[in-house]
Amino acid sequence: MKLFKKALCTIFCMLATQVAHGGSVEGPHLAWINLAPSPQTSNAILREFVSGGEQLCWDDGLLLFMSERPPAMTSELVRDAVVRRNAASIRKLNALLTLPFKAASDGFDGIVVYAEDRKPMLYSLTTGKTNVQSDTVDRPLHLKGAFCNVIPPTVRKP
Repeated sequence: MKLFKKALCTIFCMLATQVAHGGSVEGPHLAWINLAPSPQTSNAILREFVSGGEQLCWDDGLLLFMSERPPAMTSELVRDAVVRRNAASIRKLNALLTLPFKAASDGFDGIVVYAEDRKPMLYSLTTGKTNVQSDTVDRPLHLKGAFCNVIPPTVRKP
């Protein structure tokens, strides 16, 4: 009887572990929008950072859309929502972030935006939220630290 209980307990633990991993999602899945007049430098720094060996502030499943975005996610909508913090634009952007797009088949966890309106800033909006996070980018190389400060968490449901 003891052997039967041990075997049953082992099987239960194995099944519980598989269920726990089976219901997880990788991420975060993020849209990167660069609103700078000359985006090449900041794009290159971020591309090198996320594709390099340094994995500082995100999970293994980071999916960052840098050159593609849903067509309805225009620069003007993003600027209105994230930089100007217009409530109606935030609602529209949130609706777009939940839609499937290419490899982000279950939508995005959020958006990260670089803008140089008054001073270089990095902004983020987590899908489903209305508060915008921001951090100053003093120099181009500070983009890495600012990215880690504003990166949205994984919020998609398994």
